[in-house]
Amino acid sequence: MTTHGDVGLFAAQHLRRETWEYSDTSEIEFLAAGTGKPVAEMDLIAHVNGEVVVVEAKSNGKLGNSPREARSAAKKKIDIARCSQARQLLNSSINGR
Repeated sequence: MTTHGDVGLFAAQHLRRETWEYSDTSEIEFLAAGTGKPVAEMDLIAHVNGEVVVVEAKSNGKLGNSPREARSAAKKKIDIARCSQARQLLNSSINGR
């Protein structure tokens, strides 16, 4: 896959294993109320056995190119997890780091 979408597919496949109930949606963009400007995105939100799981999928294993960028991205992912009442927030990578 040319845009590294395979990482999200691998994460979905992993979550789907040995479940009795599963559904998901991918590449979700969250917009600011009023302005409609993008404020955050999540690669995968899944409903697994009655619980919400949010997944950020990275082919390079990094949330950002600098510590500041990584902290900002992590805060946004945590905010998304809280708002969606997720039971788990996962970072999926094929990099191995």
